[in-house]
Amino acid sequence: MTEITLTVSSKGQITLPKAARQKLGIKPGGQVSLKFGNRSKLTLEKTPTIEDYYGKFPNLWGGRDPVRMIRELRDNDRL
Repeated sequence: MTEITLTVSSKGQITLPKAARQKLGIKPGGQVSLKFGNRSKLTLEKTPTIEDYYGKFPNLWGGRDPVRMIRELRDNDRL
């Protein structure tokens, strides 16, 4: 397990180092979850975005590409 020491500013803020943001896949505007454990233990996790789930459930739409399916529904609705 890698350990990084962060400094808390006078406003109570911390900055995640670039290496940590890259490892977690956190982009500008991204969100993280801070979970409180026992005693003084905290866990910081990237909050999943919709992009994180893309391709995770290939058979959810019956094997069809959901983007193509939605586009077809949209295009058929315009007729």
